[in-house]
Amino acid sequence: MHIRIVGASKPPLRVLIEAALRSVHHHSIHTVGWVDSTATVLESAREWQADLVILDPGMDRGNLLHQWPSLVGSAPILLCWSASARYAAPAFAAGAVHYLTAEASGADIQEALDRVAERMVRHVRPPGGVDPQKNVLREMVTPFRRTTIAMPGYDGIEVRPARSVVSAHGYDGYTRIHLLEEPPVILSKSLGEMEGELRAAGLLRVHRSHMVNPALIRRVLRGKTPRVVMITGEHVDVSPRYRDILYEALCLSSARRGL
Repeated sequence: MHIRIVGASKPPLRVLIEAALRSVHHHSIHTVGWVDSTATVLESAREWQADLVILDPGMDRGNLLHQWPSLVGSAPILLCWSASARYAAPAFAAGAVHYLTAEASGADIQEALDRVAERMVRHVRPPGGVDPQKNVLREMVTPFRRTTIAMPGYDGIEVRPARSVVSAHGYDGYTRIHLLEEPPVILSKSLGEMEGELRAAGLLRVHRSHMVNPALIRRVLRGKTPRVVMITGEHVDVSPRYRDILYEALCLSSARRGL
């Protein structure tokens, strides 16, 4: 199971949690963001489409826990990880899937992630999309699984091989799809509405307005705002928020990034 995680804790505990997560091999874990304040964790979880929030409730003395059921509901899933067990009762009352402390064993962590995966299977995207007012987990799609992409147009549905999609760009409620060896396709849907289809075809979000096909990246340019150069010569800006996601997708370790 592929699990997208947003974490919220202060640096000392964060280091411990990140080291513990690296030891887990049964699930594919992808940390898409980390914040050090409960004030921004929910916004970050929504923006980065997290499946799981790992929260240290001690950061705000349990205040967010008390609001969690009304603010969040069942998605994203909540896992509490703290230096002490004093917030365990309110965590489970808020619907947390597990409560871990600094002394958690590998078996404890594995059990927690197994519970997360089990709950994710039960909360998939219903046919016809998601009501934005409801708390429903996004459907988990294995990266690079789909071989075609369907693009609804004004007079029909354009179908192309997924490997021919170079990039996608959102603007003013529309999405421009750049393809290999043919003109772009303009869709009357926002990038957010198309994101599930594009992710299933293998595209990766690198910016609030841009997604790219990692298999068609030819260069990564360093700078204050990094850019990727696609096989077509197109340059696409990479937001700092998505930079690490891109590097992980390209299997670039810290030592090889040179940044």
